[in-house]
Amino acid sequence: MTSLHADEAFLGHYQLNHDPFAARVPGFKFFPAQRKPVLGQLHHLARYSQLLLVVTGPQGSGKTLLRQALVASTNKQSVQSVVVSARGASDAGGLLAQVAQSLSVSKPEVPQILAQIVQLALTGQEVYLLVDDAEQLGESALQALLELAAGTPEGRPHVFLFGEPSLIAALDELNAEQERFHVIELQPYTEDETREYLEQRLDGAGRGIEVFTSEQIADIHENSDGWPGAINQVARDTMIEAMLATRSTVKRPSMGFNMPKKHVLALSAVVVVAVAAAVLMPKKGDQAPATAPAEQAQLPLGEGKPGTA
Repeated sequence: MTSLHADEAFLGHYQLNHDPFAARVPGFKFFPAQRKPVLGQLHHLARYSQLLLVVTGPQGSGKTLLRQALVASTNKQSVQSVVVSARGASDAGGLLAQVAQSLSVSKPEVPQILAQIVQLALTGQEVYLLVDDAEQLGESALQALLELAAGTPEGRPHVFLFGEPSLIAALDELNAEQERFHVIELQPYTEDETREYLEQRLDGAGRGIEVFTSEQIADIHENSDGWPGAINQVARDTMIEAMLATRSTVKRPSMGFNMPKKHVLALSAVVVVAVAAAVLMPKKGDQAPATAPAEQAQLPLGEGKPGTA
């Protein structure tokens, strides 16, 4: 079965509008558990703190979705969001080139970028600089971001880094003298939050939490450690396993050809008669030994030919 047919079978079996546990789904709603407080904290720190803000968590912890929610929840009239990725641009040159392009700066260097940010501030525009996969940033790129976050008295961007925990150690090496960044570590969902997350995902696809038993939900939480990305994978695997188990129960092994029921019954009757006849039929050679003693018994014992006088 091809992947496309497998997906169609999965959606058809559960009567889903779409795969509820795909990485991207239509009409996805931001799940607030453990993340909404972080979102509020990021907005608060962006307004009142001058530190570079770092959000860390393992792969599949929801960092990118949080970044998307942060951008979506900003006031587009007063905030210009610049989103860049550290993939393939881990040094200062590659990173600053992305930032300069987004801000229409001809020269990708820190002073020129800060000058443009100051000009935007004069028009009432703030700049949010958000970096995905920040654990891949090299030392020069991190140093450039720290300089941008420090800014000038006239203006500065609000810098957010989203990366895996290894990012913290890299920043610590550059932060020997003073505190220049603030770390927010994402936390996994509790079992109740895992259930709510599953329910929201299924509801968006046209089904409900009844797809899973309580035991399955507990297993999904345990095997995923409560991280959203792992929950998606384990939940989908659980549904597929249940679907295959149901189909194997319904489809019993059958003969290699189809025969009408009345013909099957008739054939069964013939087989029964044939078996009975085979049981009752004497075995070959059984009759001869049984008649031989009878023939011998007809001969008078000790009787010879009559003699002549």
